Amino acid sequence: MPDSAASLTSFPVDLHAAFPADDLLAMVWDASSAPLVLLQPVWDEGGREVTDFTLALLNEAAQRMLGQPARPASTHTQLFPNLAANGGLDFYREVLATGQPGRRELKYPLDQLENYCWVSARRVGQGLLVSFTGPAPELGSAGELALRASQAREHAALAEAERQRTILLETFLQAPAMICILAGPQHVFELVNPLYQQAVGNRPLLGQPIREALPELAGQPVLGLLDQVYTTGETFRANEMPVQFDHAPCQELEMRYYNFIYQPRRDAREEVDAIIVLAYEVTEQVRAQQQAAESKRQATVANQELATANEELQATNEELRAANGDLFVTQLTLQELNQELEARVADRTSRLRSAQAEAERQRARLERFFMQAPAAICILDGPDLVFELVNPGYQALFPGRQLAGRPLLKALPELAGHAVWSSLHRVYETGATHYEEGILIPVARREGGRSKSFTSTTFSRRGTTRAGGLTASSFLPLR
Repeated sequence: MPDSAASLTSFPVDLHAAFPADDLLAMVWDASSAPLVLLQPVWDEGGREVTDFTLALLNEAAQRMLGQPARPASTHTQLFPNLAANGGLDFYREVLATGQPGRRELKYPLDQLENYCWVSARRVGQGLLVSFTGPAPELGSAGELALRASQAREHAALAEAERQRTILLETFLQAPAMICILAGPQHVFELVNPLYQQAVGNRPLLGQPIREALPELAGQPVLGLLDQVYTTGETFRANEMPVQFDHAPCQELEMRYYNFIYQPRRDAREEVDAIIVLAYEVTEQVRAQQQAAESKRQATVANQELATANEELQATNEELRAANGDLFVTQLTLQELNQELEARVADRTSRLRSAQAEAERQRARLERFFMQAPAAICILDGPDLVFELVNPGYQALFPGRQLAGRPLLKALPELAGHAVWSSLHRVYETGATHYEEGILIPVARREGGRSKSFTSTTFSRRGTTRAGGLTASSFLPLR
């Protein structure tokens, strides 16, 4: 490597005796108002490449500017990790390798805030002498202090906003629901969580308009509803809506059912710039309901056929009693007719029992679906809202409390006077399904335990009368 001269080559020779170099160097170093730093290279194990620099010594001005002691224990990269990205480390390596002085504008944390300043470096012996100048205003002025305080608040706010954004993103990605964000009037996929990706198959979505990414939606209501929400800015909700996705190429579209919400997202000007989609697949529940309805229809038909058979039997008996013909012939005819009718009755009775058994099987299946549902669900019965049925997901929210068979206010007395109690009673009295979004419900998970906030989203009455009770679902803890 080239080496710079150790003597003061630009200092007049006739002044060397009056101003000794060692004394002059120490005086200039201590008195200089310009920040000065001595850097020593850190070589790799083979001694071929400079991997970093140590800050061998900082004068007082440099200590104030960089907020470091005279001899920091950490290396340059450890103290200023962002400098390598803007070429600072390469700049120092080049000056050390060539021996040619250099000057470059670099971003340093001046007084703990990042600002650009001019950095001059020249090789001295086996290291570098680095000085800092402008364009930042003089440290310590009232305007500078106010500016730096403002910048500090801005940096803190930006850091907090980034932290919140990261938390929100992780929440979306880990949520037990299908979530995506569609940006702009073309509904371009901006975010897709794993459950949404799984629902539509393994194909690229991010950065593509929904009409191109999911062409099978053409002709289905989904695209029109998205346009409507983006244009009007009004939230749209749907329950058990059929949607057909092409889960695998060259296969027939499969009909599935979803409960979903299209929520408009607004920018700083309060204008809609995207739509947030939140969906749950309810295909199994819908198919179970359809099967139960078909079983009920078949049972109704069987009952009607049985009633008809009974009417026919009664008419035949009337005819037999009214007949005065040949008693023997009449008895034979009656016997044959009775046998035929009994066979028909036996056949239809057997079919009725089979239909009733199927209906019971479907009822048991619906109960299993209820108990195995991934959401927290309960059924409250009567005006006192007694816990008639509590699925495991709901009971898991209150592992230390007895719910089943107890009135709501006996099991969870904390709800007395809370808005959720009024909402539940209103659903029971009116039969109208009620949605709550983000309502906080302070309830202890165990008897005598500390209250914890929950949210409840859906209350609906079971059946067409108040005697049917009501169902509450999506009762979730806030973490």
